[in-house]
Amino acid sequence: MNEKRTAKWQAGTATLLEPGERVITAAPGQKAEGMLALIWAASILESVAELVVGSIPVPLPSRGRAYVVTDRHVYLCRLSSTRNHKVEEVLEKRRLGEASMEFRRNRLTLDATNPVYVGWLPAARRWAREAVSEVNAHASASLNISQARSEVRVES
Repeated sequence: MNEKRTAKWQAGTATLLEPGERVITAAPGQKAEGMLALIWAASILESVAELVVGSIPVPLPSRGRAYVVTDRHVYLCRLSSTRNHKVEEVLEKRRLGEASMEFRRNRLTLDATNPVYVGWLPAARRWAREAVSEVNAHASASLNISQARSEVRVES
């Protein structure tokens, strides 16, 4: 991830991270459950509002989510509906070596839970792949270390 983008995510998560924790990458998206129903309902509301009072924007509830990968943890965060890169709440937190992440069908999942839809844009898909590679690289490294420790105990 480039330095400018990393700095924005670091600033947006500063109050939620542990002291000294550093953002490596982040993959923003939308809460995946019920996306189709939400889009359908929003289009209906907007059509009705336009008929009644003219063209007005219909505010939607914040469904912005992001997986933020740091040097120690993986966070699932709820994003601000008004400010980019601003995290409002941590929904889930896992140790980096104990988590596994998957990217399939434009959705990121952490240990097969909490799907986040990242969309079709090439940049968003690249950010999702970066997050997956960081998380899974640490998971496989910690697995190799634990296997080596168990082999040492067996030989003793």
